[in-house]
Amino acid sequence: MLNLLINSCKYLDQQRVDKCNNFFEEFSDIWFLIYNSKLILPIIIVFLYTIYLIFKIPSITSKKQNYYQIFSLSILFYLIIFNFRTNIPWVDDWVWIENLQTNELSLWQWLNQPTNIHNIFFTKLIFLFVDNYYNQNIEFFNILSVFIILLIGLMVLSKEDKINYLGLSLIIILIFSGKQFANFTQSCNIVWSLSFLYSILIYKYIDKQNLISKYINSVIIFIAPLTFGLGYIIPIYMVSFIYFHKINKKLKILYIFISLFSLTLAIFLPKLFSPDIEPTVMGYNYLNFDFVTNFKFYVTYFGVLSNVYLPWINGMAYIGFIIGIFQFLTVLFIFQKIYKSKSKEEYSEFLSQNILISFGLIFALLVSITRSDLQTVVAARYSVGSILFQIGFWKLIFENYKFKKNLYKFCIYAIILYTFFLGIFSPYHGLHWQAKRYAENSKILNCYKTYDIKNCNKIAYNSLFYGANWYDFNAFEKQISELKLQKKSFFNF
Repeated sequence: MLNLLINSCKYLDQQRVDKCNNFFEEFSDIWFLIYNSKLILPIIIVFLYTIYLIFKIPSITSKKQNYYQIFSLSILFYLIIFNFRTNIPWVDDWVWIENLQTNELSLWQWLNQPTNIHNIFFTKLIFLFVDNYYNQNIEFFNILSVFIILLIGLMVLSKEDKINYLGLSLIIILIFSGKQFANFTQSCNIVWSLSFLYSILIYKYIDKQNLISKYINSVIIFIAPLTFGLGYIIPIYMVSFIYFHKINKKLKILYIFISLFSLTLAIFLPKLFSPDIEPTVMGYNYLNFDFVTNFKFYVTYFGVLSNVYLPWINGMAYIGFIIGIFQFLTVLFIFQKIYKSKSKEEYSEFLSQNILISFGLIFALLVSITRSDLQTVVAARYSVGSILFQIGFWKLIFENYKFKKNLYKFCIYAIILYTFFLGIFSPYHGLHWQAKRYAENSKILNCYKTYDIKNCNKIAYNSLFYGANWYDFNAFEKQISELKLQKKSFFNF
């Protein structure tokens, strides 16, 4: 049986055959660690209570039980994080925090220095805050990320008033997908949760014209591209679709102006400090991209829309491609029905009410141009863009179809349970992701507490960068030395 599973994994993910062997070799060890962990009983209880809430039909039409689901899932996520604590920076984290130890750049230069084609000015302000007030303890980001998802769940639930209990349950499970643990517990990936929050805030307040809503929208439009690449979807949407919203004309012009200004600032401000700096997402040369013959572009574009349903296996990207095309054609079918009515008001309302679908499609376009490969389709960090599209898609479905027959209800329950179980139990998601990180975290910490720092640096470098050597080892050692000297981050013991 074990050989069958290993061979199946190798067949589906031929680029990472060694990962299949490693995973199944450590599988029993990780689940033994989970089974014997201190908070496993509360985790099981809250997990079962969440399942109970999904299947319990409310006696009256009320969102009360959906709110219980949100708080139950939040508690579940916090229990997993506190049960398997991780406080060591991983991979890109070391690039982001390097200057906090070395001070080779001025503060202003560091804030304006892009990382991996992303302008992260406002995100670095959070890193600066954590460095100054929380001793660079990156567990702050773990806790903040789950709190952000809690806020997102509450905001979406408070806005939706045309969807029944079952539809809201599916949307809540999508928001709380365990695929996001890769984002929750790596400090630099806070950018995905922040961008998720920005998108939902725009979704909630875009059509409101009171002073607070105008302020919220304006601030979000401005800071989104200066937080992360995913944030570009907001000003791009404003420039492309704000015309269809039923808001004051002057307000539309204001939002377009802020969008253009924020995009310009995000692209060109870093170049003032270094002309040779790598381009940001919007500075990418899209004109040379081959849209006609590049099959990977289309696989990535449609596949990444369904990322939240896919295990982290490259071969599953083609399944995602099929799901994405089906959902895209379904949206077009519903749109065509409205278009045939030749009602300009209904046409505009469709575009303005389905903002999250547009966000998802813009996200898929940017990702498929800049990172078109199978790994992008299934990688956990891209789940946020997929979730945005899926919330919009299922909102559209439940507003147009009632799902009264038992067979249809059964299918929705099956999707809910599949998404929930995939996120919590699938390899490199949820529990497995967090427990594995905790195990590696503990080994590194024990080494630094017990053995010579030079040997531990080599062990830590190999683990924290997954055996790769793209980051300068001397820079890594320099950071370790400074962190240990100041007793910062994970050296605060």
